[in-house]
Amino acid sequence: MLGMLTEKHFFLFGKPISASRSPALHNNLFQQTGLPHNYSLFETDVATDVQNLIRSDDFGGASVTIPLKLDVIEFLDELTDSAKTIGAVNTIIPSSPTSAGPARLIGDNTDWLGMVYSLKSTGAVCQAGLSALVIGSGGTSRAAVYALQSMGYSPVYITARNATNCQKLITSFPSTFPLKVATHPSDLGGTRPSVIISTVPADQNMDSGVAEVVSAALSPGTAVETATNSHESSRILLEMAYTPRHTPLMQRAEESGWTTIPGLEVLAAQGWYQVSLVEMSFSAPCHSTPWNEPYLLCYSSSVSTLDWNQANVQGCKGCCFWDLALLTPGSVYEKEKSLSTSKGRQSYSYRFLFIYLFYFCLMVAS
Repeated sequence: MLGMLTEKHFFLFGKPISASRSPALHNNLFQQTGLPHNYSLFETDVATDVQNLIRSDDFGGASVTIPLKLDVIEFLDELTDSAKTIGAVNTIIPSSPTSAGPARLIGDNTDWLGMVYSLKSTGAVCQAGLSALVIGSGGTSRAAVYALQSMGYSPVYITARNATNCQKLITSFPSTFPLKVATHPSDLGGTRPSVIISTVPADQNMDSGVAEVVSAALSPGTAVETATNSHESSRILLEMAYTPRHTPLMQRAEESGWTTIPGLEVLAAQGWYQVSLVEMSFSAPCHSTPWNEPYLLCYSSSVSTLDWNQANVQGCKGCCFWDLALLTPGSVYEKEKSLSTSKGRQSYSYRFLFIYLFYFCLMVAS
């Protein structure tokens, strides 16, 4: 089946991206799975530069990073539900061409899934009354807000050097999202956040106002808080920047007793979700997943339906077509658990190993 696949070209769009580990991640994956594709950098900060490229016949898909996560949307045909809510895309998926016309370009966002996976893998469990903090107000911040809200944190505070941008970000989400701007330590209320996601570059000085809010959030809290809130002993900082590997913010958090997650872990996790969406989008012919699971995660040409029943697809036994954007993180895990139980598989373990294979490839290539 693999010999029937034609070579496709995958890209990372954005600027600056010269230090990106994405080519190492995806090309190692292509090599390990025997796929004939290649992944390269296309550095630009102008969305129109990629307009023709993404419509070419040999375009396989793309990762999108700053500053194009919002600007590229106008050149796509449709967005998944999560991408619509987040208002930013980090993945472009060409659906399989049909007799009715050429492939349609679908915008998706796997950043939030990578964040949720990394947080849960580190032990983050949201309980009633636990809050979270997002540092930054750009495209990645939007994914962070979506991830934390989906996990149940409330409120989710947002701090950035431009309070107006924070407010614009909040108003762009549904009113049911429990979001608040934090411009001063007192805005955090009586207790400290149990999770922080930083989405700002690690090589730039933090704005003084933001630094005050972050310092207050990182503080151990009062004796009363520590005694009454069990989350004080397991607070987690997720650092989205991965250069340097150990950022000054991570150092500060660790000194205050926090557990930290480096950016490369999130990159690997969201890359796994990109692979399940993009590399599996060529559903004719289907090919086995790297871990030989009986259920393939093939991206359906229709992003409006969700069918977990077995599909009779020629050349593929037991394919599942799914729109990842229609699933909450919990339902993804529960459905995987259900499938793995019915088939006597440990899909959790397979995915865990696969993500950390990604992480290993990134570390070796860096």
